[in-house]
Amino acid sequence: MYHPRTAVDWGLRHAKTRQPFIRSCALFISKTLWAGGLPQTDEWNDRGWRGDIPGTPTATVCRLLVTYLTTKGYADALTVFDDKNQPETLPQARIGDSLLFDWGDDYLHMAVITVMRDGVLPLVSEWGTARKTGNVCPYLYRPWLWSENAQRPLLEVYPRQKITLLRMT
Repeated sequence: MYHPRTAVDWGLRHAKTRQPFIRSCALFISKTLWAGGLPQTDEWNDRGWRGDIPGTPTATVCRLLVTYLTTKGYADALTVFDDKNQPETLPQARIGDSLLFDWGDDYLHMAVITVMRDGVLPLVSEWGTARKTGNVCPYLYRPWLWSENAQRPLLEVYPRQKITLLRMT
């Protein structure tokens, strides 16, 4: 059984810790989900598949993780932001859900919703965005449509994007 509050507590405690590798956003999501009670399996675990990567491909690659979570029935994937639909808030989101950011050119990023401001504005915690700060994220969370690194809206940084809500079931 998944406990979103426990997952979020882990995410907030570890958002500013040193990340094991540059693009470790999917591993951060995996670790929050394990902390929240989802079981590790032979396919999805933190045992690693290369010496410098602590986790299986399913635990460390965005597309593989999303496919695993939706196939196993742990999450429903809902497109919440694209060329046709660009809301500023997400009242259907809950803490413990995750967001998948597809910024075009197959660059994907994931973040976990750790705070819901006024019940409609997700704030997310993440790894994988700390290249300029020694692989340590300098913030606990950011608004879902804001780039802390660029200090401007994500749409200005990545004009072609699609955001998927992984609604935990």
